[in-house]
Amino acid sequence: MVEKYRCQICGQVVVPAADGSCPICGAPHDMLVKIENPDEEK
Repeated sequence: MVEKYRCQICGQVVVPAADGSCPICGAPHDMLVKIENPDEEK
């Protein structure tokens, strides 16, 4: 499963770029919040 993140700068749901940044707006990785999969059992 691919981990997806929401960018706190542009608001897009993304898979981080190779350097960990947002591929849409270039925000650094620390501005990305991991989206938990509600279907995944914990």
